[in-house]
Amino acid sequence: MTARPHLPSIQAALRCLARGLLVASALASGCSRPSDLQDVALRLGPADFGRAAAGTRSPVVQIGDEARPVVAPAEIILVLEKNGVPIRNGVAEVTAELPAAASRHDDGSFVLSIRRDPTGETDAIAIGAAVLHYVRRDHGWHLRRSADGKRVTVAVEEPGAAAGATLAFRLEATGPLPADLLSRTFEVPPRATIVLGYGVGNPPRGRPAEPCTFRAQVECDGRAPQLLLDDRIGFDDERAARWQTRMAELPGRGTRCRLRLETAGGRASGSGVWAVPMVLARADRAERERRNLVLISLDTLRADHVSAYGYPRATTPKIDRQLAARGARFADVSTTYPLTSIAHMSLMTGLNPGSFPRPGSIEPQSPVRMLAESLRDAGFATGAYTEDALLAGMYGFWFGFDRFVERPLVGEARGVETFVDGARFLREHRDQRFFLFLHTYKVHAPYVYSPRYGSFAADPAAWQGELAPYEVPVEQQPFVDAYDRAIREADDQLADFLAELDRLGLADDTFVVLVSDHGEAFGEHGLVGHGFGPQQEQLHIPWIIRGPGIPAGTTIAEPASIVDVAPTALDLLGVAEPGLQGRSLRAALASGVAPPDRALSFSWIDPGAQGLRRGPWKLIEDGTKTRTLFDLASDPRERRPLDDAPVLAPLGEALATVATEDRQRRDRMAAVAGPSEPRAASERVLESMRALGYVE
Repeated sequence: MTARPHLPSIQAALRCLARGLLVASALASGCSRPSDLQDVALRLGPADFGRAAAGTRSPVVQIGDEARPVVAPAEIILVLEKNGVPIRNGVAEVTAELPAAASRHDDGSFVLSIRRDPTGETDAIAIGAAVLHYVRRDHGWHLRRSADGKRVTVAVEEPGAAAGATLAFRLEATGPLPADLLSRTFEVPPRATIVLGYGVGNPPRGRPAEPCTFRAQVECDGRAPQLLLDDRIGFDDERAARWQTRMAELPGRGTRCRLRLETAGGRASGSGVWAVPMVLARADRAERERRNLVLISLDTLRADHVSAYGYPRATTPKIDRQLAARGARFADVSTTYPLTSIAHMSLMTGLNPGSFPRPGSIEPQSPVRMLAESLRDAGFATGAYTEDALLAGMYGFWFGFDRFVERPLVGEARGVETFVDGARFLREHRDQRFFLFLHTYKVHAPYVYSPRYGSFAADPAAWQGELAPYEVPVEQQPFVDAYDRAIREADDQLADFLAELDRLGLADDTFVVLVSDHGEAFGEHGLVGHGFGPQQEQLHIPWIIRGPGIPAGTTIAEPASIVDVAPTALDLLGVAEPGLQGRSLRAALASGVAPPDRALSFSWIDPGAQGLRRGPWKLIEDGTKTRTLFDLASDPRERRPLDDAPVLAPLGEALATVATEDRQRRDRMAAVAGPSEPRAASERVLESMRALGYVE
């Protein structure tokens, strides 16, 4: 989590290609508005097909980079789970009884997850208050059964393991998907279409993988079935690496949907999967009432390095002109926690980190509602494009999204695919109400940028002039220069995306929200990076919003929090979601004034540490319960701690009140959600964590 030198530029040409694609697509699609606007009138989830799901959420399956909610995942039978298995002579071995239900499965349907135990050589990584275990699947292991078929032995090869190292085993048997799924009868709106998603996952082990045949039809009373889809996908087909999508018209009467899935040999398939079908229908509302939401997170962007927030360098000229000048800027916004996963969970839920049993993640059974789930249920098409690592779907961020795409980190090309994907989503959903979330690590350490930005922020004299008030130690100044160059490139990337929004005629009907999750320290208070301290350089984030009805050039000076973003967006879109800790600031967008005396909490990586903002006052309580007070109005750089008892006492009481509310919410949530499982991360996610400096 420390600042690093930028990597050599290797893919600058991707930016030019991306811009070319955007322009070409605009010319092909034209700029006129569609005459028929659509809502997602219905999603046929597991319950509609008589399938049970964990809590109220559809299970999610990832194929390639993309995850979608599915109707029915393969049945999973737990065969064994054992910690502390010793590694002897490079092999760890364990034997267990084979459940009767699993004894009918062939060897190719067994899946093994392994991790090193925390008691030995560990794969566990602490992310704030949570611990993430990197779990490997299908890694040099063998399975054999006893002669009577009642026991199974699993052996894992671990050459070169350290002395005393042990493994944790989890062996599961993956059953076939139902060959035939029939939905409940549903009413079809006039001029409706159905969107079918389908695909194949990893082929089974130990035997040749047979192609999967997907068939879908609708059945109406008194009419012959209507075939919607008949497609066959083999594992040698390049289409097997991604989800497939098919749209078809629906007859306008009571209808049932039947989904069939089988292999070429007529057997049920354990590899194929159906996404939740969506029924699209003409929206009831008038075109002038249509509203969309685009939420953009530029990870690690501290507010005082955005030129619209007064930074001397012109780091964000496009953001300044196209967002801040055309909309509203919240001048004093704090994150709840200066770490990506935890802060983004506050962004997506409107809740403080202390309200979660496991900060930064939620379980399928959790009663917490994600922003995407609220908008999905209101008829919005939902899509997300991220750059994995701490914003991977495995933390629960994919809940509520029809499509959740995770791209790998790629040098200075970070952000390119994210915004190109976002532009593609706009084109595909321009006739629907939509919620699009875009996230990039473009300005996260190590600060990488294309060669054309190398001349920006290159004047060393600035550090004795306009940048001197920032009090950055001399050894950190080159990292700040690189950081600013990355911000300048991100500004251009975002501008290309916003231009596509304009070209498609969507800008007047779309709220565009730009935020960050946290800032970045460059030694101002002896810390480098983020997560480890409560100073403003780590907590102060930008929040800019433009859209229909928002007065141009508005600035709201009163303090706000990242937990206010979701309730404000929902209020603007006319969607109610009670019980949030954040507050809608919609009224402030019209008046330019927010409530001035709110208690806004934050925390950081220090067990028991917490803090509070109220007006200009900032109270910090570290893990030893030592309290420090600052007046940010007169001391924005936090250099002069105060000992003001009349101020400290009520702030301390407010801090205790927030902590109590968080604890009560956390206890209620834990009682419903139950115990959490270790997060099974892919090797690619692990590589992304290394690239960002979280893992050595």
